[in-house]
Amino acid sequence: MVTKENRVGEKMNIREKIVNILVERLSVEIEDRNNIDYNLDLFSSDEEEGFGLDSVDALEIVVAVKNEFGIDLRNVEDIKSILKNINTLASYIERQQ
Repeated sequence: MVTKENRVGEKMNIREKIVNILVERLSVEIEDRNNIDYNLDLFSSDEEEGFGLDSVDALEIVVAVKNEFGIDLRNVEDIKSILKNINTLASYIERQQ
């Protein structure tokens, strides 16, 4: 039986995997993984507002999501809004699973 607690745990696991992708594949420096604002823009160049990723990083995220979750983002219509931040990406992945 799927409970609310299981779904919350699943989403946290997805977020953790996304953070791992950012750190391990894109070399994003995150000082405290336990204190991440999952609403920070992935592609904002302002360090206070985001992670500062670029279009090459977006391609790497697409490949990593395919490898990690089996979800192909290449032909997704609204990819920009899905890749806005960790929360939007995690929500999309959760809906696709």
